Amino acid sequence: MARVTKRFKLNNARLSYVKLVEPGDTFDGTGKEYSTQVVIPKTHDQYKELVECRNSILQEAFPKATTAQKKSMKILLRDADEEGKSEEQSYLQGCIFFNAKRRESFGPVPCFDRRAAPMVPTNDTIYSGMVANVMLTLYSYDTQSKGVACGIDGVQVVDNQTAERWDNRADVGGAFEALDPDDVKNPRSAPVTADVEEGDDDIPW
Repeated sequence: MARVTKRFKLNNARLSYVKLVEPGDTFDGTGKEYSTQVVIPKTHDQYKELVECRNSILQEAFPKATTAQKKSMKILLRDADEEGKSEEQSYLQGCIFFNAKRRESFGPVPCFDRRAAPMVPTNDTIYSGMVANVMLTLYSYDTQSKGVACGIDGVQVVDNQTAERWDNRADVGGAFEALDPDDVKNPRSAPVTADVEEGDDDIPW
């Protein structure tokens, strides 16, 4: 069976489980890959177009598939509410999600800023929860199972400033403020005292 592929640019998606700075292990442990989970609401203005793109690949790649075969295929797009994922992760409520991957041998995923200028991704600029435009390649496969999978060809930052992080990494920058360079206090200038009660040495916290 010849592989059927189609390119698709998806705008204003949220990224989760982002591994675009450094590749992670493949599912089967045979190599490394860059990957991310792409999340869009079911009300997204490109959702219907994305479904049609997926369906056209299935129809072209498996024109003689039986009903039973169609039901067993991996069809890429997953409904978070139907799978109960939105109960585990509230940000998935009312959303569709799918995985997009790129083999390490293909090179890093090209990343671009809001001006479409190339950028070097870091964990602070490309993170889980950010909003991005993503260039995807949807393709059919027929190995031990059949279906449609997705490759990620590029990422453009839309919002990596105000978009809430989903990776539990605290943004502590706002906790600090500029200090007066003339107001320098020596932490050794004053003794540190503490009330110690009998038996406290036995308590580890």
